[in-house]
Amino acid sequence: MIYESEGLEGILYLYNDILSIAQQCPFKGGRAVYIACIYVALIDNSVIYDDVGTCLQQGIYRNQLQDEVEVANAGVDILPNPANDFVVVQLKSKQIGFCRIEIKDVLNKIVYETKFNCNEFQTKINTSIFEQGIYFVTVHINDVKLKSVKLSIIR
Repeated sequence: MIYESEGLEGILYLYNDILSIAQQCPFKGGRAVYIACIYVALIDNSVIYDDVGTCLQQGIYRNQLQDEVEVANAGVDILPNPANDFVVVQLKSKQIGFCRIEIKDVLNKIVYETKFNCNEFQTKINTSIFEQGIYFVTVHINDVKLKSVKLSIIR
């Protein structure tokens, strides 16, 4: 607990504690790590996490599911990121078929899902209904994962 007499030092001490939790392996620390990432992003959105590298250093490996293989030479841009009221999901290369977009919160719950024709190259999503925080946007083409991107909503 932060007392008034501690002031800024107490806040920095608390921030450093939360940051140390956010920088842990999420496969081991689970929900607490994701929640800490949200709190850190509210204060400093420039912090970048290397979850795979952190987990590998601790000897924790996570195998990808077969349907989560990323399509070769494909890419996705999410603009703007961080976002406020909307984002544009834009394909970097021509794709044939239907694209499905899933947006999940840090607890891996789907909060938004939509489909669009991949020939259109982009779609606009209203994010004003989302709470401020960190989300993960996954784009699938014909049920094959194209790309997953972290999205920050800041207001």
